[in-house]
Amino acid sequence: MHEIQWACGRSIGGRVCEFATLLQRDWPAPCVGPNALVSAFERSRASVATRSIALLVVCAVLVPTKLLAQASIYYVYDSLNRLVAVVDQQGSAATYTYDAVGNILRIDRFEPTGPPGGVAISLFAPPAGVVGTTVQVFGRGFAAGIAQNSLFFGERVATLVAAAPNRLVAAVPPGATTAPITVTSPLGSVTSSAVFRVLGELAITPPMATSPVRGRVAFVATEAGAPAAAVRWAVNGLTGGDPAIGTISTDGFYTAPAVVPVPPTVTITATHDHGGAPSAAAPVTVLPVFPLFLAARPVSIAAAVPPLRVDRNVSAAVSVRVETPHGPTLSVSAPVSVEIEPVILALDPARAAPGEPVALTITGRGLSGTISLVFRRNNAVDSSVAIADFSVDADGTRATAHVTIDASASVGARVVQIATAERASSPAGTGGNVFTIE
Repeated sequence: MHEIQWACGRSIGGRVCEFATLLQRDWPAPCVGPNALVSAFERSRASVATRSIALLVVCAVLVPTKLLAQASIYYVYDSLNRLVAVVDQQGSAATYTYDAVGNILRIDRFEPTGPPGGVAISLFAPPAGVVGTTVQVFGRGFAAGIAQNSLFFGERVATLVAAAPNRLVAAVPPGATTAPITVTSPLGSVTSSAVFRVLGELAITPPMATSPVRGRVAFVATEAGAPAAAVRWAVNGLTGGDPAIGTISTDGFYTAPAVVPVPPTVTITATHDHGGAPSAAAPVTVLPVFPLFLAARPVSIAAAVPPLRVDRNVSAAVSVRVETPHGPTLSVSAPVSVEIEPVILALDPARAAPGEPVALTITGRGLSGTISLVFRRNNAVDSSVAIADFSVDADGTRATAHVTIDASASVGARVVQIATAERASSPAGTGGNVFTIE
């Protein structure tokens, strides 16, 4: 008995081969069309398996072991998770520029620069970074295979980690200096019109400072002795600072808080805006304004009547100047008594991942009598963090708790706040009370 065996092979772009062996007279849909290869042959049933195996081998040879990367649309975001660029399949790019509060100022379009039909560069991101920073180079005419492309930062060749017809990805190589980026592919070679800025170590002037409450200190960040561009300023790790620890402007002017923070020394840091570079740091000690009493007659000052209870040893310095015709007279009839509010100085650990249980240790002062412990985010209690087994030691300087972080908790900084029956610790991030979910 004889049967008609139909076989078809399809080649799409020379990469994909579809094969079907059918013991039927009707041609299947994949075998019909200008890209289909159709053959009909009459064979006995005994020879069907042999011919099928032969055709399968031919098709297997046509299928590559790995499909090459295709041109895609790419979206680029900055360290604040803002969209800064969109690149289409042809390598054309649109960039977005924002003001200090996140409003879009303008949108610019960039076309690939290079010979028509050849390799071209339209954009690279980020525009600056330290050695080791991952950089995306966008354009057209790149080879889809990593080995078919070369990328240089100035004279230094970089190791590619990804390739597509409109994007290459590499890390800034050791020894690279500020220079244009050059790409070579089978279609030619092209050098960017803009330079990639290799960032160096930062330094802060002055290296340390003191300031009275509400005082101002001007800091300057330098790179290789010259003023550094695009620097992000922070106080105790908080960009721009906070009223409780002092604020710092985008041009480096620090304004001390109205009340001496606890501890009184804060840390000013400067970091390259594009990230990746080590930060430079300078400590600032905030000093109180010493009281000044001027009088022409005796003055009696009564404070804290009735006297407040004190459960800690407190020491303080008081500066008094009395101007009278017969010389100053100063008498103190009783020691000063104070009751301090809860203060969190340090957290251990200070960071954890979503879903991770944490055995938290809190170091501080005035923790005795704590009735609540909460994690605050955006000035509200974060319900994704649960507290259990909270306890405080005898002298009120150390507390422990078991913290459970929900797996769906959003990443970012939280302020840990402790409350007693009468007072609560600061709801503002003061460095020591900041816990980060990452």
